[in-house]
Amino acid sequence: MNWYLRALVAQEQPFHFDGNNIAVHRYVSPRQRELTPAEVEVRRISRGLKIPTDEAIDEAARDMSRFIDSNAVLVPIPSSKGETGANMVLCQALAKNSGVEIVDILGREKPVPSSIDILPRLKPWDS
Repeated sequence: MNWYLRALVAQEQPFHFDGNNIAVHRYVSPRQRELTPAEVEVRRISRGLKIPTDEAIDEAARDMSRFIDSNAVLVPIPSSKGETGANMVLCQALAKNSGVEIVDILGREKPVPSSIDILPRLKPWDS
């Protein structure tokens, strides 16, 4: 874990850290258990970020921007197809709320498999 992540975790911010990822809200799979209304809402917003919908962008940016340091730089991550569209829209909303800079410097030479295609899938008998 790099020094910045250690510093964030040490601050005991109200976010979730699983050792690899930091998230404002925990994304719970309905395969784990019945979801609470708040968890259903988090999943709805997460799906809306992929399209992206204005409502999902506004809600996510409102929740996320309070954790952005004033000297941060946002870098939209390209999708598996190399597009930054949905991530750029979220970065723009975050920058508007927090006043930070966006630097669109990443790309892909060629498309790569989508994470949804390469992640292992649970089989009905595994759950």
